[in-house]
Amino acid sequence: MLKVYYNQNILNVPLNTSLETLKNQLNLKNVYAAKVNNKLKELTFKLHAPINQITFLGAWNAAAVNIYEASLRYLVAMASYKLFENISLHFTYYSSSSILVSFPKEITFLPEMFQKIKEEMHLLVSQKLDITKKKLPLEKALQIYQSLGFGDKISLLKQKAPSFATLYFCQNYCNYMYQGLVPNTSYLDKYHLFYHQNGFVMQFVTPFSDEKIPPFQQEPLFEQMLTQSLVFKKTIQMQNVSQINQFAKTAQSQFNLINLAEINHQNQLQQLSTKIAKRASNLKIINISGPSSSGKTTFAKRLQLQLQAFGICTFIIAMDNYYLPLKDIPKEKDGISFDFESIDALNIPLFNQNIYDLLTCKKTTIPQFDFVTRSHTQKDIQTHNHIILVEGIHAINPKLTPFIPRLQKFQIYIVPQHQLSLDFHNPLHLTDVRFLRRAIRDYISRNTTILRTFEFWDSVRKGEFRWIYPNQQEADFVFNSELIYEFNVLKPYLIPLLLQIPETSKYFDKAQYFLNLLSFFKSFDSNLVFHESLLKEFIGGSPFYF
Repeated sequence: MLKVYYNQNILNVPLNTSLETLKNQLNLKNVYAAKVNNKLKELTFKLHAPINQITFLGAWNAAAVNIYEASLRYLVAMASYKLFENISLHFTYYSSSSILVSFPKEITFLPEMFQKIKEEMHLLVSQKLDITKKKLPLEKALQIYQSLGFGDKISLLKQKAPSFATLYFCQNYCNYMYQGLVPNTSYLDKYHLFYHQNGFVMQFVTPFSDEKIPPFQQEPLFEQMLTQSLVFKKTIQMQNVSQINQFAKTAQSQFNLINLAEINHQNQLQQLSTKIAKRASNLKIINISGPSSSGKTTFAKRLQLQLQAFGICTFIIAMDNYYLPLKDIPKEKDGISFDFESIDALNIPLFNQNIYDLLTCKKTTIPQFDFVTRSHTQKDIQTHNHIILVEGIHAINPKLTPFIPRLQKFQIYIVPQHQLSLDFHNPLHLTDVRFLRRAIRDYISRNTTILRTFEFWDSVRKGEFRWIYPNQQEADFVFNSELIYEFNVLKPYLIPLLLQIPETSKYFDKAQYFLNLLSFFKSFDSNLVFHESLLKEFIGGSPFYF
């Protein structure tokens, strides 16, 4: 018998008891994974040594939701393969925390086909089929992928060239989702599907939706942006990591891909500036909002120059300069942690007074916040008929500038939305790149360890759902700040930081997840990145920060 610790109790369990068996004995529901001695484990994991602590994880936990979502993608791919063996499908993240399942443009995906997939998924769930993990020699795995027509997986595996490859089998089907899965198909009964365009949308629980499937909300601007991103990648044939890695071979090819991505940014800036110029005579303020590490600061400076080329003068105000003293920052629900993401963490009266003074051409004193010392300095400013350009996570929140009529505001939402995949069944999580950007910037510019970035990230994400996402529909324009090459450039900066996370840390598994993700990317030379690139905001060396 083994002694294990669960929920402050000591349990005696037989050697090699699986986590799933223990979960069932404890009568736990909606659990998809567990942490064993601080390490994330699938429920098929068998207990074979004394365990200091077991924590079961469900829909309230991001790591468990990732396992559930990956398992759902496995289920959809399996159902589609059983019905339409010769038709490939592509998963991409979509608006309203959902996944879009699409098919090749030469395939007309009919409603009847959608109905058959729904029925097949329901049947597979009801059959409670085991999903079994196996480690195979590389050549054997490649042969299996060849038989299934998974050319994208073959390309990626050949580039990484491991001795062994992990596959998950269910009946005569197999696939790999680059992370753990649930033990069997019966777990996968919480999802919602609806027919959409040439495919369908799949919804599921999120860690921030109270363990419920959130209602789908139409987000036309975001859907348009995501579609444009996907079209751009299809046009340049850069939809998955193995295709991007082909450009790592020489400095010239790296530069070519970097150039393509930066041209895409410049095209968006040109389109945006043209829209603003048409309304400039009536505008008082341009607000730039977006979640953490979207590139708001550099974007604001580049937009300022772009507008100057149209003869439009602007003055930038960064909302980060308006943080209240620490003693006045509101607390989280626990009454201990500071809620730095709250709009109430900012000195809104001072901000509005500064805005009013600038718009009326009066001299005003603007605060300057130092993130390293967490202290303020001051600077006297006076403008003459400038449009005020405000950047910050709360910039498009209606509560921020209530005295300015909506018609006198132009609202911009900026966020990196990578429509990029490891392979066609495994899209990259949209928030991953923002965390990785922030980890580097925090370390280089804010004297903050990656461990502290991990510690703050949950609070940042909660704040985004509470304060930022509800206001994103206020936007007049959505700017996609993703750069198709950035994982390749960020990799050498991140590896040493991620390796600092010890096994004893609660963030060790997440660090290992990122290390594994980055292992699929081939490094690019950061010296080839354009000086004015948004990426320089995070890796340093931007000419906008002299």
